[in-house]
Order: sequence, then structure tokens, then C-alpha cells
Amino acid sequence: MSPSRRSPLFLVCEQAIFFFPSRGQHSSDPSPSLEHCGPQPSILFSPSRALTGQASILPCDGMRSVMIIRGKDKGETGIIKRVIRSQNRVIVEGKNLVKKDIKQGQGHEGGIFSIEAPLHVSNVQVLNPVTGKPCKTGYKYLEDGTKVRVSRGLSASGAVIPRPEILKERRKPRPSFVGPKDTPVELVLEKTYDAKAGIGMPDL
Repeated sequence: MSPSRRSPLFLVCEQAIFFFPSRGQHSSDPSPSLEHCGPQPSILFSPSRALTGQASILPCDGMRSVMIIRGKDKGETGIIKRVIRSQNRVIVEGKNLVKKDIKQGQGHEGGIFSIEAPLHVSNVQVLNPVTGKPCKTGYKYLEDGTKVRVSRGLSASGAVIPRPEILKERRKPRPSFVGPKDTPVELVLEKTYDAKAGIGMPDL
């Protein structure tokens, strides 16, 4: 490989990656050293922001009214049309409209159309089912141990905000057959060890 085609050098220093161009890539110094890892290095990228742990807007929260609290449509209410969980964004029906030029294709006409642009979940809030005002959400446990989503905040009533019924369904059905590594149902609750008598201890 010729010197002009050498691969660039990537150096890992204090949980960051620095880029040092090789010869022929606009570098006056053909041999970069570790002194580039000084107190104020130039980082070429930053790690992506972590997604929220407890989302206030759940997937399948469609047909639930929310209020936009920031942006050009601030104060307006709408229906959740789609939840983009991987980006922490939602699409509210008829809100945050932008113009987009769509080319003509098979089965549809071209032109400039208004479409709903995604909104970050921090810019919308669920409406309290009791007061009708926007509120934050949290999770609590009932006396019977059931985990429920409730409204929280200064103006919240603490009312239960039900989760979508579709979330109660399993994405993958339970297997109906017994595999070679599965324990039979009749043996699961069988008591095979007595701590006081030491019965059932494995041979060491």
C-alpha cells in the first residue's frame, strides 16, 4: 500500500475516539503522537442521548388526547397517530405540519403536501382523565400489587391512566409443546430439598 493511501489512525483516549489523518489527507505532521490527548482535545463525535427509561407516551397510545406544550402548536390538543419509540418521538394527528415535495410515482400523484412531522415526547403531555389538563405520568402499585400508570404533578389528580389493552397481549405466543430442557408441570412444585434434615443435598 502506497504512503498516500494509508488508512487514518483512530486513537482511543479517555473514552473518546480521536481522528489523526494519515499522509496525503491534509496533515502537515506525518507522524501524530500521543500529545494530541491533551486537556482540550477536539472530539469529532459525541455519544447519542440515552432514551428515556419510563416513557410518558406508550406505544399503541393511539386515540388518546395529548396537549402540545412547546412549539408552534403550543396549547393545542390532538390524537396520537403514531409513536416512534426508538426516537422518543410521536406524531400528533393534524399538528406540527410541514410542507414536503413528493415526487409522482406509481399509484400516487406528485406535488407539495402538508404532513405531520414528529414531535419529541417532552413536548407533549397526556391529558388528565379527570381534570382534562395536561399532566406528567408515573407508576404506582395498588393494594393488590397491580402496577398502574397515574397522573402526577402540581395540578394532577392522581387518577389512573389506563394502559392500552394491546400491550397486555404477548408479542410471541407461549410454546404449546414441551421441549427437552423444560421441567414438567407436575414436577415444578415438588419439594425435593429439606434444609433442616439436609435431604436432597447434592454429592460434592
